[in-house]
Amino acid sequence: MGAILNDIKYGLRMLAKSPGFTAVVVLIIGLGIGANTALFSVIRSVLLSPLPFREPQRLVLIRTHSEATGRNQACSVPDYRDWREQNTVFESICAIDEREFTLTDTGAPVTLSSFGVSQDFAKTLGAGLQLGREFTSEEFLHEQRVVILSHQLWQDRFGADPNVLGRDIKLDGVPWRIVGVSQPTMGFIEDFVQLLVPMHMDFGAERRGHRYLSVFARLKAGVSLEQAQTDLDVISGRLSREYVASNKHMRAILHPLHSIIVGTVRTAFLILYGAVALVLVVACVNASTLLLAKSAARHREITIRRTLGAGRARLIGQLLTESVLLALFGGGLGLALGFWGLHGLRLIAPKAAQSTGGQVPGFEEITLNLPVLGFTLVVSIFTGILFGLVPAWKGSNPGMGESLKQAGQFISSSRKHHRIQGLLVITQIALAVLLLMGAGLLIRSYSQLNRTHLGFEPKQLLAVQIKRSHASAPGPDDPFFPNLVRQLEKLPGIESVAATTAPPLTYNNRYAYPEPVNHPMDPGEKIPAGSRIITSDYFRCLRIPVLRGRSFKATDNQQDNPVLIVNEAFVDQFFGQEDPLGQRVVVGETNREIVGIVGNVKTNGLQPRSFVPIMYRPLREVGLRGEMTLLIRTTGEPRQCIKSVQQTIWDTDSSQPIQSIRTMEGIAADSVSIERFSMILLVFMAGVALLIAVVGLYGVVAYTVNDRRTEIGIRLALGADSRDILILVAKKALVQTVIGLCLGLSGAMAVTQLMASILYHTNNYDIVTLLMVTLLLFGVAMLACYLPARRAAKIDPIQTLRYE
Repeated sequence: MGAILNDIKYGLRMLAKSPGFTAVVVLIIGLGIGANTALFSVIRSVLLSPLPFREPQRLVLIRTHSEATGRNQACSVPDYRDWREQNTVFESICAIDEREFTLTDTGAPVTLSSFGVSQDFAKTLGAGLQLGREFTSEEFLHEQRVVILSHQLWQDRFGADPNVLGRDIKLDGVPWRIVGVSQPTMGFIEDFVQLLVPMHMDFGAERRGHRYLSVFARLKAGVSLEQAQTDLDVISGRLSREYVASNKHMRAILHPLHSIIVGTVRTAFLILYGAVALVLVVACVNASTLLLAKSAARHREITIRRTLGAGRARLIGQLLTESVLLALFGGGLGLALGFWGLHGLRLIAPKAAQSTGGQVPGFEEITLNLPVLGFTLVVSIFTGILFGLVPAWKGSNPGMGESLKQAGQFISSSRKHHRIQGLLVITQIALAVLLLMGAGLLIRSYSQLNRTHLGFEPKQLLAVQIKRSHASAPGPDDPFFPNLVRQLEKLPGIESVAATTAPPLTYNNRYAYPEPVNHPMDPGEKIPAGSRIITSDYFRCLRIPVLRGRSFKATDNQQDNPVLIVNEAFVDQFFGQEDPLGQRVVVGETNREIVGIVGNVKTNGLQPRSFVPIMYRPLREVGLRGEMTLLIRTTGEPRQCIKSVQQTIWDTDSSQPIQSIRTMEGIAADSVSIERFSMILLVFMAGVALLIAVVGLYGVVAYTVNDRRTEIGIRLALGADSRDILILVAKKALVQTVIGLCLGLSGAMAVTQLMASILYHTNNYDIVTLLMVTLLLFGVAMLACYLPARRAAKIDPIQTLRYE
């Protein structure tokens, strides 16, 4: 212990003697460790931390999978009952039905999302309550109006009042009694739901083909996912034989709950963390290069200590102690940079917006907690050993005793010493190229996404989401939306107004199963198509082209001749080369005539490469269906119309809550928020790696100039001009740059294949990206070589030779 303390004291003194060198190494290592600390915090909270439930590894999501179409669907009530009663592998199983309510008696009207939950919800998920009790069996059987508040809603809307239990609140104009408040450990789930209510299931009345439930289950202790899947396969096979009309080709599929929740960000985050790890490796290589150069200046000191009896192991220990001290200082700086980095990550992170699909679950819970501090400490120590090992081994070489004999002579460091430095420089450049290629590919991919044809014109378009409560809307003939559209069209700055149940880009997936009359389909082979209810001006307002046929007319009604307008993807899917105009399609129980074909539009954000088949039905014919989105085309900046739009809505109905008002351009941007987040982070990491690599290259060239100062002076004295000296100094560094560039590009061709799943219309061998990376790196490397080479060309040979 005494020897270690002595090494630490001696190491601190040596670092204090070279404050500039120490500061540079600490800064370089701090950048690498800070980036790793910040992103490790994200990875741990989002991908590695267990869900806030009892034994979360046993939780699964069950989906109905159509083997005929390859699509996953929700579950029907009868199927849920059979899974619950016939399985032998689940400790408990529960179902959830997503609902919405309008809260009207605690301030301004607000629309709240809720889960209608089945009886075993608490037993299955086991999240626990902050206040109150769970629902009773009686409340499930008779569908009593009781509610459990989310912890966030309790704080925001009820001021965290502990006396809230037993209080009645009005949801959709009907009183509901508060019986509980959930634990804050529900975490990011509160981004999706503010209320829990008991769900009453009428097993006899529900149709088996009506699939709308999300089903969760808790595996029995000791039961594997494979065993549970086998058990469900037996049940699925039995149901497909007994209920051919609805369950043929249908299979229940199990998914670990955690993998479903983080599935949208797992690949992107793991790639980002690989990039951050590479930044740390580049920082280590750079620090190792600097320490190697430093060790050359300490030849005499090390040789004297060796001569006085210090063993090589003792010297290695001392040098490693110094490098670990540097890394620990860098780790301290990294913690501070990581703390600031987390704030920066929160600013650019995908927001939890269920409607746009761009979200990072658990991001708000990310902190620099004890495990993260432990991670930083371990990484710091490991990093110190990693970048200090080669310099310590070389610096303690007993063969350096010759340095005592070489004092005052015009010699340079050994060729072997320079070769190691050259290899380290090449390594830095190659790793920087890997990151630059990854960043370049993401930039190209994001650029392609933003140039994607949406099928409509998003500029100057405002989207206002509104849900009518049962209390406010008297029924299908509710005049609210027709009246509101007429009032909005009168406002200054408004060009046109339309309404729909599911606007583009918003992941608002409403499906039906159409069947062309002339092409009857097996029940198990029916393909879902998007279903939209729209007003007659919808296509004109969004500037969606009507390719053939006509748009809806005021005279279209369900009694005389129910009609349908479909998009091109629908025609390709259901009719192929046939002419669909005039043909009839059964949707639900209604036989409809196709009267028009319109262009495709993006429905689930910008990312999907293919368009979804969509059916459009007129609002006049179908009637109100609760939630609608008003789409308002403005003549100027749409945000300037927000206040007048809000006031018009409240003038029409003062109790009507507005769920959201956003521009369609903003919705489009949010739909690629994960891609934007990944691109910004990787570009930043690539920039840091490039900066570190260039600093390393500059440092080596500057060190070489200093080491060869006598030689350069002699050459100048013998008649060499500045151009010759520039070539002499820069030639070797540029060769190392070219080698590093070639190795980096070769590695990038292999490594970037891992990015294929997150690239959009961009090949990982993209020639434009390759050329841009090559030009950028070579240009920056030439600048790094030129500055010390130019200084070498200005050396005064007389002063140099006089000094020697």
